[in-house]
Amino acid sequence: MTTKDLTPKQARAEWVAALRSGEYKQIRGQLVDDTGFCCLGVACEVYMRYHPLKVKVEGFYFYAGESMELPSIVMKWLGLRTPAGSYGGNTSITFDNDGGKTFDEIANIIDSEPYGFLQEA
Repeated sequence: MTTKDLTPKQARAEWVAALRSGEYKQIRGQLVDDTGFCCLGVACEVYMRYHPLKVKVEGFYFYAGESMELPSIVMKWLGLRTPAGSYGGNTSITFDNDGGKTFDEIANIIDSEPYGFLQEA
């Protein structure tokens, strides 16, 4: 299966399942490090099931050149409006992750498709 085989909604469903799987240890402040992942780092890992994306350089991990922000290729695959997963006017799932919400709480937000979260169809 390639990313072209998945709709953005299907890709988000895989991301939500990964967040709820218990497979990923949650961190804050960057996409991934040696100890875990933020919610957007998990999205990158799900994307990588279909295409290579991660590189380690001098002890730091990067997805398509990014270590702090969701790469645009993953953002488009998921159908998100912004790389931070902004929604509701002034918040984002990045803020939620770094502010202490659990992966399960963030998965619930993604599932609810809040106002402003997704690209216009």
